[in-house]
Amino acid sequence: MQGATLPKGHRVSRLRIVTLVIAVAVAVGVFFLIRGGESSPEEKATNAALSSALALGSPEAEAELERRSEELQGEQERKAAASERELRRLEDKSDRIDDLGWRAFNEQFRKTPFDEGIDKLPLRKPPLDVEQWVTDSPPDKLPTKAARERFYRMSDRERAAAVRKFYRSGPKKLYARIDPDRWYRMSQRERAAAVREFYRQAEKVFRKKGIPDFVLVVTPLTKTTEHLPPLAVGRDGSTSLTPLGRSRPKPGI
Repeated sequence: MQGATLPKGHRVSRLRIVTLVIAVAVAVGVFFLIRGGESSPEEKATNAALSSALALGSPEAEAELERRSEELQGEQERKAAASERELRRLEDKSDRIDDLGWRAFNEQFRKTPFDEGIDKLPLRKPPLDVEQWVTDSPPDKLPTKAARERFYRMSDRERAAAVRKFYRSGPKKLYARIDPDRWYRMSQRERAAAVREFYRQAEKVFRKKGIPDFVLVVTPLTKTTEHLPPLAVGRDGSTSLTPLGRSRPKPGI
């Protein structure tokens, strides 16, 4: 996102929001790198297992599903003169793989209780007049080959439960991006009071969603999300201004 202005009022999940075209291109590249060396656990995994791994963000699983889909399409072309029944069988098999891939992508972008809580918070309204929300992505659930092998050995029910748990235990830190000029026009007492009131409201919302330990970070609205310097922090039932939140450095932030 570096160098591009982010639209105000939008919610951004760092390292999570990418276009499908870029994701597929990267995944296919990863696949061919893997194929050039030792065998991967994806080669023996079922389509359903690969779909669950993709829901957890695995580029290796995505690449293997893409490879299988393309392989089936190529087989259909080679058997263009085959019986209509055989062609229909290949088409159905290819469609099932594609459906599993889309199901996994839908799972990745499904709203979690944390997302639902954010939707209930005031945007561009007092006390903070927040311009934009930013959240962190969950940590990589399948970072190694061994982790992926263990995941593929699970039953369908165990994998489904792992995906649900992964998204329930996702990010709990919310970055509230605000206009720095508006922030510094307030007195320190007004800033502290605004953060405290907003945090109390948000704390009630997230507690109802089963998230009692969320963290609030108030940060200035800048062109990118590469650096999010805190102006104020709310956690464990209390709030405080940071040195940057108390006094604006010169010149600018």
